[in-house]
Amino acid sequence: MPEYSWLLLAILLLVPSLVVGFLRFGLRKPASAISGAGGILFSVMTFAAAIWIIIDKVS
Repeated sequence: MPEYSWLLLAILLLVPSLVVGFLRFGLRKPASAISGAGGILFSVMTFAAAIWIIIDKVS
């Protein structure tokens, strides 16, 4: 299991990005519905961390 723990971590880090993206672009909710810039910043940071982990493990 430990050899696949990076995949679980990457999936968990992608969840905030998916939620924010779905609320902002899928449902066309206003920014206040997802805590404005703070929510977007958090989702971008977690997305970047997930992509970094995936690229590090794949390459």
